[in-house]
Parts: sequence; C-alpha cells; structure tokens
Amino acid sequence: MKSNIKLFMKSGIVLLFILISGNFLFAQKNDEIKKNSTISLTRHSEDIDFKPIDLKINGNYVVRLDNVNPAHHQLKVIAKSFEIQSALPEAFKNVLFLPSSLPPGYFINNFESTGKQNPNFESILLGKIKKLDSIKIIADELHKNTNSGPNSGSITKALVDVKNVYPTITPNDEFLNSVAMDINFINSTVNYLTAVLANSTDVDPQQAKLLAISQFCAAKLKEKNFLDYASYIMESKKLDPNVNYLVSKKFQTTKDLTEIRVILIDRYSKDTLYNENKTFYNKGGWGVSFSTGFFFNNNLNDKAYYLQKRADGNQGIIEEDKSPYDIAVGAMTHLYYKFSSTFRLGPGLGIAVSPFDGKTRYMLGATTLIGREKKIFGISAGIAWAKVKHFSGSISTDSNGAYLAPDATTVPTFDKIKNSFFIGLTYNVSSTRK
Repeated sequence: MKSNIKLFMKSGIVLLFILISGNFLFAQKNDEIKKNSTISLTRHSEDIDFKPIDLKINGNYVVRLDNVNPAHHQLKVIAKSFEIQSALPEAFKNVLFLPSSLPPGYFINNFESTGKQNPNFESILLGKIKKLDSIKIIADELHKNTNSGPNSGSITKALVDVKNVYPTITPNDEFLNSVAMDINFINSTVNYLTAVLANSTDVDPQQAKLLAISQFCAAKLKEKNFLDYASYIMESKKLDPNVNYLVSKKFQTTKDLTEIRVILIDRYSKDTLYNENKTFYNKGGWGVSFSTGFFFNNNLNDKAYYLQKRADGNQGIIEEDKSPYDIAVGAMTHLYYKFSSTFRLGPGLGIAVSPFDGKTRYMLGATTLIGREKKIFGISAGIAWAKVKHFSGSISTDSNGAYLAPDATTVPTFDKIKNSFFIGLTYNVSSTRK
C-alpha cells in the first residue's frame, strides 16, 4: 500500500512539472481573443494577413477585415468546424447598388419633335452619353483612390466633379434619377426612331442618322451599367471616412478546429480579390486521441537466478547482475482537456510489450500532449502493471540469503502481478479532419 502511495506521489510530481513547463513553452505562444470575440484580418494589396490565435470551443465569433472600402468591397465568410481524429496504431453573389425609387416620366414625353424639327437632337443624344461617360470616369477614379478605405478628400472631389457634369442638380437621389432618365432617354429614342422608320415609306436621312447615333449610345449602355457607377458615388458619400473595415456575420466554433473561408469581392469591378481558407484551432472541451511510442519502467522484468553450492551443502540462490530497467513499445489512449490548441492534459490508458522478455505491460496514468494534428508529442507518467516471477513459498531463507535443498536444480517461481512507475514518450502517427 505504501509503495502505491509513493508511486502516485511520484506521478503527481512529474505531471506538475509537465504542466508548468508545457504552459510556459506553449500556452504563451497562443493569444486568446479578448475583445468582442472578433477575429482580425488585415488586407495588404492582394493578400490578407492574420495572427494565429486559439478560438474558444462553442464560442461565437465574427471576422473583421481592415484596409477595405465598404462602398465597393464585400466580405463573405464561410466557417466550418472539423474534428481531428487520430488513427488507431459556395459561390458568392454580386450585390449591385440600385436607387431606392425612380420617378415617373422616364420615357420621353415630348418626342413630337423629330430630328427634322429639332436640329439640336443629335447634340442632345451625344451630350447625354458624354455625361454618362464622365460619371464612369469619376467613379473609376474614386474607386482607385479609395481601395484601402473611404477617403474624404477623394469623395469631396468626386462630388464636385459630379456637380460639373450635372450643374443643375444636387448630388443625392436627384442625381441618381437624372442618370436613370438619361439612360432611359437614349433607349426610348432608339425604340421611337426604329418604329418611325419601320412605318415610313420614305426614309428621312436625318432620322436615319439619329437612329444610328442613338443605337451607338445604346450599345454603350449595354456594355456599362452607368446607374451602378452613379450609385457607387452616392454610396461612398454616405460612408464614415473612419470606417475602413468590414465585419462578417457571427459563426460558432465547435470540435477541434475551424476552417474559415474568406472571400473578398470587389462589387465595383465584379472581381473576386481573395478566396482562401484560414485555419483556427479551438481550445477548451474534451477529446480523445491515440499515440504510439516508448515506455520506460523498472522492476517489471523477470530477474535471472542461478544456484551455487553453499558451505552448509544447500544450494544458494544467487541473482544475476541484470539491470532492473526496461523499455517497452506500445500505444496510449488519451482522454484530454484542451487548455490551448497546443497543450492538452488528461488521463491515459495504454498497453506495451517489452522486446526483451515479450511480456505485456498495462499502463494507467496522466498525459500531456503538445502540438497539433499530425505533430503531437505526448509525455505520459503513471503506474504500469505486468506479470513478474516471484520466489515460490518452498524457498527457504536464512542469514546468508535464499536457498534450496542440496539436490535442487532449478529455482521454483510463480507469476504475480506487480506494479511500477513508468514514463512514456509518444507520437501521434496520423490524423484526419472529419
């Protein structure tokens, strides 16, 4: 009983040392999220940087991406949790800006004046497409200058340029309506002139020219969405210049790790700027894993004896000079709690076989696991049991030691379960994400 107590005390000392050293070496390297359960990412040109951190299991988190412009950037985050099991020995949607409401009267109400009656109609058509082209140029410049976040100077300049293109309106919803009406004017002109010429017996050269010009302008409308450009300028106006980040929807972390697919879309150019997975390991919660390795113990191997004649004629039993230490090869099952993604502690149960005597050792103790996934090292300590040969009751002892009768030729023994302290060093040979 006293020997068992000593063994447990030794195990406790070893485990305390493992816990302190493990926390010092590994727990300090993994920062815990402390503010608002936010995972911070930073955009640099075409790449996104992040600081590896441990996520608390069953915690709710959001992703914050800095150095972006909410006016034209869209963040999509898809989180998926995986369980790490060690072996035994979507598409995105473009979001377009649309004005909240459009006024009646898109269609030309005073088209009674044909090209023949209104010689300025050609310049009116070309003037409208020129204004729309100017809005595209203004929006392109604004997009270029605010790629890393809203910029009050660039936005102010864009609004001044808009005022130069549409002097009679205020840059608000009235501006969007004016752009929409210009687009509709060009399309309606094409439809009107097409119908007029189709029903006319004599082709008016001026009307034919106007039709060609209006069709040219309408072709530009199909290539570029000018209303989107105007909406982008107005959307930029509404933004806080100090807000250069996007925040994702909340997601929950479960199991052993969370893969976060980060998709960054430029809604202005309709390009996907970034689409990659980021892996975050979870901490907290219980888990099970397996590992294999080497286990060191002492006094669990059979001792060797030989007989030697004594002065009194009896056969003295002499122990061979053999090391009491042994090393066995085996496997451990670990039930652990994750203090961090790289540090786990819990009880372990194992079995090992010594290559020296072929006997099986059964082990129960505590284990510290250090590392992640396929690179997990384990340090185990506890008590091991094995069958060990003991002297039979027929053996006599005196002051000179154990002995047998003069005619004895072998040392009688029997198998008995014995325990001893063990230390194990293991390695996780393989693991999969499920």
